[in-house]
Amino acid sequence: MLTMLYSSRYPDMLYTHFLWTNADRECFATDTQRARYLKCNALINPLPEDTPLYAVQYIGYSSCPTYTTTINSLVIFATKVITPTYYLCTTEQLEGILKPWNKRWPAEGPEPKARLNQPPQMWKRQAGPIPPELLQLNPFKVASAQVLYQEVVRRCVPIVGEMAPTFTARELREIVPRPRQPEDGIMLGATPARATEEA
Repeated sequence: MLTMLYSSRYPDMLYTHFLWTNADRECFATDTQRARYLKCNALINPLPEDTPLYAVQYIGYSSCPTYTTTINSLVIFATKVITPTYYLCTTEQLEGILKPWNKRWPAEGPEPKARLNQPPQMWKRQAGPIPPELLQLNPFKVASAQVLYQEVVRRCVPIVGEMAPTFTARELREIVPRPRQPEDGIMLGATPARATEEA
């Protein structure tokens, strides 16, 4: 699941160690792309309340904020200066490299005090020596998107994995803001105007 809520409390992605049955795999493979999206959304298709969830920050462009978090969690940097490059590290590892946001130019947006600096030249390589922050991120570079996925899975296996769960499915539903008076839904694929005419 991807969210567009920027804050140290709102993850870009969530991972849960969910093991599919063969019947589930076959059903998923025959579903439409839209149905697959709905099944994979932790808010639309909620998991049991005690399911452990692992928050992941996904930083895909230079203006995307990077946050420190109260519980150590994963951060993915996805860049493409020359070829697609991925870095996978934890917020604790990142705090030691990037440091808090520069106080001379206050960060904009939610929770400015929880913001971390962006790695220089990660998004646009310039002539001259490579900044030390970028060199320190080299040990966290992963070879491909497939290796990245395998690493996330390896680290987020309950009990035996390196990462502790960030929160449970119940806590997630309490964190994400909801409208007090939600609007009536409309059928998938229908525009609001068409839905009104058909009603």
